[in-house]
Order: sequence, then structure tokens, then C-alpha cells
Amino acid sequence: MKEGGGGDHLSIGVRYPDGKFDRPITKNIFLSPVPPGAPETSGTSTTSGTTSGTSADDTNQPTVDNEPSGQPAAAKNGVVYELWRNIGTNFISKLKEDPRFPSNPDKIEVLPNFESAKNFANNYGARLKTYYRAPSTGVYIFYLAGDDQCELWISKDNAEVNARRILAFAPNQWTSPNQYDKFPASQVSGPIKLERGRVYFMQAFVKEGGGGDHVAVGVKLPNRKTERPIQNSNLFVGPNVPPLPPSGTPASSAEETTGGAPAEITAIINCDDKMVLYADGAQVGNDNGKWFMSKLYKFPVTTKVVAIHGINGGGPAGIIGSFSTGLVTDASWRCSNTLIPEWQSPDFDDSKWPSAVVFRRAAVSRGPKIASQAKWIWTSTHNDWNVYCRSVLVKPPPPPSASSSKPPVAQQGVTMDVWKNIPGSNVYQLKQDPRFPDKPDTSTVVPNMATPVNTMDKYGLRLTAYYRAPETGGYIFSIASDDQCEFWLSTDETATNAKYIMGLAANTWTSHKQFNKFPNRQIAKPIQLQQGKVYFMQALLKEIGGGDHLTVKVKLPSGVEKIPLGGEDVFTGVPPLPTKPDGSPVTPPASSLPERGVTLQTFLNIGGLTLDRLLNNPKFKSNSPDSTKTLPSLVSPINVANNYGVRMTTYYVAPETGQYIFYVAGDDQCRLSVSTNDNPINLRRIVQFRKRLWTRPNQWEKDPSQKSAPVTLSQGQVYYIEALMKERSGGDHISVGVKLPSGVLQRPISNNDVYIKPPATDTAGVEGTEAPENGVIFERWSNIRSSLLSRLLVNPRFPARPDVSTKIAQLVQPRNIANNFGARLTTYYVAPRTGLYTFYVAGDDQSRLALSSDDKPENLKILVWFPKRRWTRPNKFNQ
Repeated sequence: MKEGGGGDHLSIGVRYPDGKFDRPITKNIFLSPVPPGAPETSGTSTTSGTTSGTSADDTNQPTVDNEPSGQPAAAKNGVVYELWRNIGTNFISKLKEDPRFPSNPDKIEVLPNFESAKNFANNYGARLKTYYRAPSTGVYIFYLAGDDQCELWISKDNAEVNARRILAFAPNQWTSPNQYDKFPASQVSGPIKLERGRVYFMQAFVKEGGGGDHVAVGVKLPNRKTERPIQNSNLFVGPNVPPLPPSGTPASSAEETTGGAPAEITAIINCDDKMVLYADGAQVGNDNGKWFMSKLYKFPVTTKVVAIHGINGGGPAGIIGSFSTGLVTDASWRCSNTLIPEWQSPDFDDSKWPSAVVFRRAAVSRGPKIASQAKWIWTSTHNDWNVYCRSVLVKPPPPPSASSSKPPVAQQGVTMDVWKNIPGSNVYQLKQDPRFPDKPDTSTVVPNMATPVNTMDKYGLRLTAYYRAPETGGYIFSIASDDQCEFWLSTDETATNAKYIMGLAANTWTSHKQFNKFPNRQIAKPIQLQQGKVYFMQALLKEIGGGDHLTVKVKLPSGVEKIPLGGEDVFTGVPPLPTKPDGSPVTPPASSLPERGVTLQTFLNIGGLTLDRLLNNPKFKSNSPDSTKTLPSLVSPINVANNYGVRMTTYYVAPETGQYIFYVAGDDQCRLSVSTNDNPINLRRIVQFRKRLWTRPNQWEKDPSQKSAPVTLSQGQVYYIEALMKERSGGDHISVGVKLPSGVLQRPISNNDVYIKPPATDTAGVEGTEAPENGVIFERWSNIRSSLLSRLLVNPRFPARPDVSTKIAQLVQPRNIANNFGARLTTYYVAPRTGLYTFYVAGDDQSRLALSSDDKPENLKILVWFPKRRWTRPNKFNQ
């Protein structure tokens, strides 16, 4: 609120989803973010911070919606499309050599089918990746069309790490859209056997130089039907793919049209002679009156129990059916010839009922097809006139067999697999060999992630290990080899989750343990690992002739280098947990690894070259960027567009205590602000370019306005940083550097010290969390003339240096306290209900209200803003 003269006040009200009002807001307001599981408090606080009372209305208490535990949600249908711009030539090798590949695409979206857009850009590379659920067992033929060079890869399972190339265009080959027969040797795969219901990772690459551009993947199914391109129903964006129902089971209407979650359950059932069908106790259908013909039924997707009353008109009787959930009639059903009240209810206990009796009889001759796994069932007396059968719709998985074999005990070391007599010097030639990865010529255990030197020619090699991280923090991996190599690392001990980290480009090599010949290809960016946690890793090598070797090294968070990586930290399988002297397991320290990086927001179509154009733009004020992405460091992409602005934000953990000097390089005008702590509300500007100043990338000392005055920071403390840039035309970029108290220059700032979210502090756990304190922070800045909020927002003391800062009980500012001042109320609001809220503001003079999308101040968006010279009487919320 900004007050010029006369009366002054500010209050906030709310209407809940049920229509009730709290004006002004008096409940569910706190001085700090409320952690999940914190003790709930009610009422409002006094200025001394004590609780003034409790509410008898439980609906006013903070609530937490608990998600049901269980398996992760099934993946959505589609294909993930990743795009890297500004890469010349039409060779895929140029895409894979780009330092942004594969971790930092310029664009990510989900496509419905295995087909990209057509003719939309030049000089780019793209990857389409998906998880393919085989609809039947048999031999598949895959097809590839594209412009310019393209490749198609498929895995033996759902792990990207096991993918091998099955199709590749020769240099300068291209096709028209959906032209699958121009170069049969490059476009049509050999036969590939897949199993029904299994999931296979697939990816396609396309590299576009100029002219037309597109890529599409097709398939010929075992029944000889073709899909060109492959359609949506069996393509998924993640590996957690829903299972196929038994063969012959009807698909729900939603699955048939979109491949998504079913809107209803369908069933095909036949009964000899008649039947009545119940879903969770409600009758949903009768038979068709024809004992020799099956019929299709539909009922709600929420149904838990299905029940069937079978009626025998004479002679042998039976029930047979299959359901879209995978359920079929078999001996697991419960059947009785005795009518008991509420027998069809989902709450009925049928544990004492006998199991259904399965018997042989002729298949149904007419009507919709019932799954082949379904059996005829009835009671033990096939001539019973009335039977009552029921089953849950989704069967729980069977318990593991006591006799099932246990995985082999891991031993220290690294598994080295070798495949001989493979031509070429590129890793893809190893991956496309039919023996890879399951049938190596030799398999031995070596002590480290390193191979013998100069052993043979024309072979491929793989090192695999389970690495138990000895420390918590950022690990830097490096690799050296002859010829080409790759390094993969998982997020856990599961090979399925392994991702490509780095590797030499095609037709390149290094000397033995030469880790700096191609730094961008040989040295990975820091990767956060947790002490005691196990991570799967693998390194691949392809050798053609001459020298041959492969070595992986690691730099630990403590700075210790291990060349090669190995020793007591690597195992051939998942190692057992370490134990204490008494034999009890050592509990690994709880994970406290926040995601490192920088958040980049882009605001397009803003003219001018000065920052005020960005700061006053409605999209910036409401925190509604055109795009948001994560960067590894405080360095923006270069030469992206014209007439736009960017904001980079991060949480900086000071590595030393003392005075820091910050630097900014950018084009056009730039500004840097650093908070006094991890709260964005306390940002203060330390660098701002003079008008019309711009620099080249990493040109740090062109002008004095690029450099801050000394700023005192404390080691280990977290500080919020915001960097802004406004671009009109020509070159565009921004980067932030720092001189540490020790004199070390980091230009740009080390990505080891920047985080997407503030690192978590140590706590005793939810059980010991203290109750959050109710209240509102009231701040006042005196001696600021005018009734316009803009005078408060541009004042150099705002927001870091208020004249008054105190705690109040409600979202109501004290009335008529002064003239010519600005005020701010801040609080953390716990929503008492789920639904649509309407907020109200009453104030004098100009006022505004902003609400965050979560408990982070940086995500505030403006909801209410009074026009100029508008004011209201106290608590007049509808004036």
C-alpha cells in the first residue's frame, strides 16, 4: 500500500470455495512456511506471538491432502520430442558432438505419434524418444523416413542404456514425408522379435541442414498390418506403462480412441442360460436371452467387485467372460448356490464361499470374442438352478515364491565384457551387433573402471559396475579411450535409469589417461551423489586398430581424485549395506541433495533496450514468462532472439566467509541483485549497467558499472540471486561472475554453488517440528511522497531497508498512522479447503495484492491492483 495523505489503512479478505467469507483474513496465516506434518495451530496470534485462541470450526484448520501410496502413476501416451537449434550441416554426428546434447535441448514437447512436424526450421538436430508396448508376440519390421540424415534405435527392454541402432541413413540421404521405400537398406529394418505386453525403449534422430525437414517411424506388426507412422495407443513418454489386458479382452472406449486411462470398464460375458450382472452391488445389465451368444457390457471405472447371478433353465449351465481390467472367469472366483442378503455388495465377505468349479465345454460360437484365458465356471453341481458368483476386478499380484532364486552376492570389482570381430571405430557398431549386450565372447572381473592397454583390434567392450558413493556432493567424472567411448550413469542402482553422460565424438581418440584432449567430451559437469547410495554405471569402448584402452576417473566432492575409479567403491552387483562392528547395518545419511542449477525465465516481444521496459511489462509483473527452463550455471544462451528480456534466479551457497565482488557481462542492459539471505523479498541491487552499455560474452571489465562494491557473505549461508537482461537487437547474453574473499576468480560463478531451490537445513524430522507461529509481518517505509505504488517500488530502500518491521495478528494494517509512507504485509497462508478462492482488498491509498503459486516468494503473481488515485474506506471490500 502507498499512502499520500489523509486516512491510511490496508486489509485483505477471502471468500472460500464453499461461499463463506473471512474478511479480513484472521486464520491460517503464519510468519514462515509451514512444513508438511507440522503441528497444526488455529486462531490468530497476538503481537507478542502467543496464540489467542482455538477455533471450534474444524474446517478452519490447515489440512494436508494425503496421496494414496502405491505404484507410480502410469505414463502418458506420446513421444518426447527434443530440439537443439543452431547446429550446421546435415550430419547426425554434429548433433551428438554439440556440448548441449543430450542434457540441454532448446525445446521439449510431447508428440501424439512417432512423427515430427514438417518443414519448420533449418540447422537443427532433434531426438524423438518413446517407450513402445508391443501389442502382440512375433516378428516386427520397422521403417524410417526423414530429411536430412536420420537414425532409429531400439532396446531389448525399457532401458535406454541397452538401445542399439537398427537403421541409419547414409550421409546426404533424405526422403519425402512418409516415403518409406526410397533407400530400402537404410529405411527398412530386419526382423525383430518382440513379446506381447513388454516395453521397449526407442529413439529416432534427425539432423536438418536446409530445405525440407521431418522424421517418422513406422512398423509392420506380426499380423502384417502396418502403422506408418506408429500410432499413439502403444507409445508412452515413460517406462511405467500400463499392462495390456489378456488377448481378446475388449478395450474401453477411452483406450480405443486415445490410448489414455479408461473412462469405463467393459466386459464380454456369456451365460447358459440367463444372468444378471452387478457392479459394486448395483445392477448394470441382463443377458441377451441367447445362451449361445456373448454380449458386451459397460460399467463405471471405479467398480471394485463384479457379481453375477446365473440362472439355469435346464441341463448343464455355465458362466464365461473377460474384462478390460484383465480379469477372466476362472477358479479364483467364489460361487455359491445359496442366496444370502447383500451378496452382490462390495463389502460382502465371501471368504467362506467355495471356489468356482472350472469345467470343459464348447466355446461360445457367436457374439463378441471372449479372451482365450477365460474358463467356464459354475458350482460343483452343474445343474444348480441359481448360482451366485463374484470376484474383485483387479487381482493382487501373487506373493513371491519361497523357492525363487536369490540374486548372486556382489563381489568387489568391475565386470568387463568383450565382443570380438566387430569392424569400425564407433560405439554404435558395437550396439548394433546382434550379440550385444547379452552374449559377449568373454566376461571377466577387473578391479577398476579401466581396461588393459593394447590387447587386440576390431572389438567392442563394456565395463559395468555398481558404485557406492563414498561422500555426498558434486562428483566430476572423466573418461579417456582409444577409439570412441561412452560413459553412462544411473540415478540409482537400476540399469534402466542409466543416462548418457559423456563420450568421445565419432572417429576420435586419446592417449592413455589423457583426460583433457577434448574437455567438452571427456569431462562431465558435477553430478550430485549421496554418500552410501549405490549407482549403476557403464563405459563402452569400440576399437578398430592401433592402440586400445579405456579409463574412467572421478573427482570426489572433497577434491580427492581417483584414477581410475574403482577399488572398494565398485561392485559387480548391488552390494550389501555396510555394517557396524556388532553386525547391524549402517543407516546411510538422509539425502539432502537439492537440485543444482539456475532457473531461466524468458519474456518475449518487449521492445527497447533498457530494463525499465522489462520491469514494467505486465508479464514480468505477474511472473508469467513465455518460457522457463533450467540452466547449469549463471550463463544464458547466446544470440537467442530480439526484443525480449530474461530473468535468471538461483540460490547461492557462499563457499567462503568474507567480502565478495560480483561481475556481470551482458547485452543489452543488465542488473544483478543479491538477497541478504535465502528470501527473495530481501533482494538488493548491487550491479546495474549504465544506459546503452553492452559487452561481448565473458567481457567482464569493459565498464565500471559491471562490477559490484564488496559484499560480505558467510560460508555455508544461502543467498538468493537474481540477474536481469533486456535485449533489443543484435547479440544477446548475460553471465555472472564473482571474486571470492580468497582472491579466486570464478567468471562465471561455479555451478557447484548454485541451486534451483535452497539446500535443506538439518532437522530432527517432522515429529520434532515446532508449531509454526501465526501472524503477519508489517513493514513501513517513511518519507515517500505521492499516493502511487510506483514511488514505493522504485525507492532504493525498498524492499531491503524498511523503517519499521513488526509482527501483527491479522492481514489488517494499523489505521491512520502517518502520511507519505509505503507499507507491505507478508504472510504464509495455509489453504483450509480445496477449490476456488476469491480475494478482496480494501485500502487507502493505492494498493495491490500478490499471491504465490506455492510458499516461494519468487513465484508471486499480482491478483489485485487499484487504479491510480483509487482508495476505499476501511474494510469496504465491495466499494
